[in-house]
Amino acid sequence: MEIGNKISILYNDIIAISFIEDIISESKILIQSPYTYKEQASLYEGNKYNIIINSKDKIINALVYINSHKITNRRKFYILDILKSFKEENQKRKYERYFCNLPYKIHLLDENKEEQINVIIKDISLGGIRFLSNLEIDKNSNLKIKIFLDYDYFLANGKIIQIQSYPKANYKNQYRIKFDNIENEYLLKNYFEKLKIIT
Repeated sequence: MEIGNKISILYNDIIAISFIEDIISESKILIQSPYTYKEQASLYEGNKYNIIINSKDKIINALVYINSHKITNRRKFYILDILKSFKEENQKRKYERYFCNLPYKIHLLDENKEEQINVIIKDISLGGIRFLSNLEIDKNSNLKIKIFLDYDYFLANGKIIQIQSYPKANYKNQYRIKFDNIENEYLLKNYFEKLKIIT
């Protein structure tokens, strides 16, 4: 992590871009006010955000807390605390979780049909997946999720364990799916290893 590294800040289905202005300490950084392709984006003090830091040799995922902001020469900056609990939380998980903001087409299968839907995958592991979609899926549904990777596909049976709604967002529903069993898990591991996503 160095001054000038590009940062992607993820919330709802929006990606805002910023850069590291200064490294205050190992767990605190100063970033420029982020922007989207349309306009400047606002972060809110006291809120937590997932960010991706693009350094020279790797991509680093982190959970950050917006500590405060300051304005210098009419430019706005934010001070971010990188939460130590983020890594500790991941280490307690049974499966490694990969954070991303990946537009994707996944196939939902039930007993009667297979449906292809557009989603934004927010995070995924061998234990489950979290994605955004405009499709309304019944919470009691038993699902088979098929994700095509390279020349093969990753297949998992799962159940919806949480639904959150964002009425004003481009993708209005967020789903958390817990996998009961999976096939071709090596494809998922290989795919994210290629992207060098480190949690």
